[in-house]
Amino acid sequence: MREIEFRGKRLDNGKWHFGDLQLCCDERVQIWLRIDEHCSGGEYPNQFVITETVGQYTGLKDKNGLKIFEGDIVKMCNGDNLVCLWFDRFCQFILKTSPDSQVWVTGFPKSTEVIGNIHDNPELLTEMEKENGT
Repeated sequence: MREIEFRGKRLDNGKWHFGDLQLCCDERVQIWLRIDEHCSGGEYPNQFVITETVGQYTGLKDKNGLKIFEGDIVKMCNGDNLVCLWFDRFCQFILKTSPDSQVWVTGFPKSTEVIGNIHDNPELLTEMEKENGT
């Protein structure tokens, strides 16, 4: 069974916050820390996060043991940088070939490495498009 975890950037300071997702009645999004795993010292167990930054853990880890979340950008063994997308039932990696097109990639080599994400490193998306001649 896949571990369910979300992340999102906090509204108050822009730092990543990990845990369980809660949608509030006023359409704001909160992420609740799992107290036994992450909460320590003065950290608050729940935080409002920027909705657009919320991503779900895929159940996959990169070659360094880092969890791969929706929105992460990974480097494959052939040098391609791919964006991780999450759908209702599966994780998919895409190669962005232009601002409006993409190629779906199958397989997940063990040498895959997280190199950033679409929120903190948008320049990696631009590099991907340049490399593909767009």
